[in-house]
Amino acid sequence: MNACAEDGADGPARQPADAYRQSVRSLFRKLAEEAGAIDPDHLAEQLALLYDGATVAAAMDRNPGAGGAAREIAATLVDGATRRDSNGARRSKKAQPASGRRSRG
Repeated sequence: MNACAEDGADGPARQPADAYRQSVRSLFRKLAEEAGAIDPDHLAEQLALLYDGATVAAAMDRNPGAGGAAREIAATLVDGATRRDSNGARRSKKAQPASGRRSRG
Protein backbone atom coordinates (compact mmCIF):
# COMPACT_ATOMS: atom_id res chain seq x y z
CA MET A 1 0.00 0.00 0.00
CA ASN A 2 2.72 2.49 0.97
CA ALA A 3 4.84 1.67 -2.07
CA CYS A 4 1.91 2.25 -4.42
CA ALA A 5 0.96 5.49 -2.72
CA GLU A 6 4.49 6.82 -2.99
CA ASP A 7 5.16 5.34 -6.43
CA GLY A 8 2.16 6.64 -8.34
CA ALA A 9 -0.39 4.87 -10.50
CA ASP A 10 2.04 3.47 -13.07
CA GLY A 11 5.14 2.95 -10.94
CA PRO A 12 7.06 -0.31 -10.60
CA ALA A 13 5.25 -1.25 -7.37
CA ARG A 14 1.86 -1.36 -9.09
CA GLN A 15 2.18 -4.74 -10.85
CA PRO A 16 3.28 -6.79 -7.82
CA ALA A 17 0.76 -4.95 -5.64
CA ASP A 18 -2.06 -5.72 -8.08
CA ALA A 19 -0.99 -9.38 -8.25
CA TYR A 20 -1.01 -9.60 -4.46
CA ARG A 21 -4.44 -7.95 -4.21
CA GLN A 22 -5.82 -10.38 -6.79
CA SER A 23 -4.44 -13.33 -4.83
CA VAL A 24 -6.13 -12.05 -1.65
CA ARG A 25 -9.45 -11.62 -3.47
CA SER A 26 -9.14 -15.09 -5.02
CA LEU A 27 -8.46 -16.63 -1.63
CA PHE A 28 -11.52 -14.94 -0.11
CA ARG A 29 -13.62 -16.04 -3.11
CA LYS A 30 -12.50 -19.66 -2.67
CA LEU A 31 -13.17 -19.58 1.07
CA ALA A 32 -16.60 -17.98 0.53
CA GLU A 33 -17.49 -20.69 -1.98
CA GLU A 34 -16.31 -23.44 0.40
CA ALA A 35 -18.40 -21.90 3.19
CA GLY A 36 -21.48 -22.21 0.97
CA ALA A 37 -22.12 -18.52 0.38
CA ILE A 38 -25.04 -17.77 -1.91
CA ASP A 39 -22.99 -15.06 -3.63
CA PRO A 40 -19.31 -15.89 -3.09
CA ASP A 41 -18.14 -12.87 -5.10
CA HIS A 42 -20.08 -10.48 -2.89
CA LEU A 43 -18.87 -12.10 0.33
CA ALA A 44 -15.29 -12.08 -0.99
CA GLU A 45 -15.57 -8.34 -1.71
CA GLN A 46 -16.82 -7.73 1.82
CA LEU A 47 -14.06 -9.83 3.38
CA ALA A 48 -11.36 -8.14 1.29
CA LEU A 49 -12.60 -4.72 2.40
CA LEU A 50 -12.66 -5.88 6.02
CA TYR A 51 -9.13 -7.26 5.64
CA ASP A 52 -7.91 -3.95 4.22
CA GLY A 53 -9.51 -1.97 7.03
CA ALA A 54 -8.17 -4.25 9.75
CA THR A 55 -4.69 -4.11 8.26
CA VAL A 56 -4.73 -0.31 8.18
CA ALA A 57 -6.21 -0.06 11.70
CA ALA A 58 -3.60 -2.42 13.12
CA ALA A 59 -0.75 -0.47 11.52
CA MET A 60 -1.86 3.16 11.70
CA ASP A 61 -3.71 3.02 15.01
CA ARG A 62 -1.26 0.54 16.52
CA ASN A 63 -4.35 -1.45 17.43
CA PRO A 64 -3.45 -5.04 18.36
CA GLY A 65 -7.16 -5.83 18.75
CA ALA A 66 -8.01 -5.07 15.12
CA GLY A 67 -7.50 -8.67 14.03
CA GLY A 68 -9.82 -10.04 16.71
CA ALA A 69 -12.52 -7.51 15.90
CA ALA A 70 -12.16 -8.27 12.19
CA ARG A 71 -12.50 -11.98 12.93
CA GLU A 72 -15.81 -11.35 14.75
CA ILE A 73 -17.12 -9.21 11.90
CA ALA A 74 -16.03 -11.82 9.34
CA ALA A 75 -17.94 -14.51 11.23
CA THR A 76 -21.06 -12.33 11.11
CA LEU A 77 -20.62 -11.73 7.37
CA VAL A 78 -20.13 -15.44 6.66
CA ASP A 79 -23.12 -16.36 8.81
CA GLY A 80 -25.32 -13.86 6.96
CA ALA A 81 -24.09 -15.00 3.55
CA THR A 82 -24.71 -18.68 4.28
CA ARG A 83 -27.90 -18.46 6.34
CA ARG A 84 -30.68 -20.95 5.66
CA ASP A 85 -34.38 -20.17 5.54
CA SER A 86 -37.09 -22.17 7.32
CA ASN A 87 -37.09 -24.76 4.51
CA GLY A 88 -33.34 -25.37 4.88
CA ALA A 89 -32.47 -23.52 1.68
CA ARG A 90 -29.57 -21.12 1.80
CA ARG A 91 -30.39 -17.44 1.50
CA SER A 92 -28.25 -14.35 1.30
CA LYS A 93 -28.55 -11.18 3.32
CA LYS A 94 -26.86 -8.83 0.87
CA ALA A 95 -27.16 -5.17 1.68
CA GLN A 96 -28.20 -3.02 -1.25
CA PRO A 97 -27.02 0.56 -1.71
CA ALA A 98 -29.62 3.27 -1.21
CA SER A 99 -30.23 3.48 -4.95
CA GLY A 100 -31.36 -0.15 -4.95
CA ARG A 101 -28.49 -1.20 -7.26
CA ARG A 102 -25.30 -2.87 -6.19
CA SER A 103 -22.18 -0.92 -6.96
CA ARG A 104 -19.09 -2.60 -8.33
CA GLY A 105 -16.09 -0.51 -7.32
